[in-house]
Amino acid sequence: MNTLKEVALQMVLRMRSRSDEVMRQLHEAMACAFHLHDRGCIVLQITVRHDYAVIEIDKPAELQGALKVTRINGRYREVVRVTRLMGCQVEWTERGLLTPLQREV
Repeated sequence: MNTLKEVALQMVLRMRSRSDEVMRQLHEAMACAFHLHDRGCIVLQITVRHDYAVIEIDKPAELQGALKVTRINGRYREVVRVTRLMGCQVEWTERGLLTPLQREV
């Protein structure tokens, strides 16, 4: 039978383990951010989770990414692209003017 102290100890150990995972992801995200910065990318935001980190950047010059989301925002089309780099998920948004549809005659 588990006593309250044993349960509390297990919770502390689990939180410690989760904290170690977050710290590992933080170090990977920092290394990836410096790598991107050295290649001319502008890092906009970093979100660190216990299982992976997401780094949002301005449109890169040399990265290729898979399509994640396409959305229409007024007269603009926004395409969110994503790729994996150094254990992190790197995302950026490409914006362009939406061309109006024309009827064929």
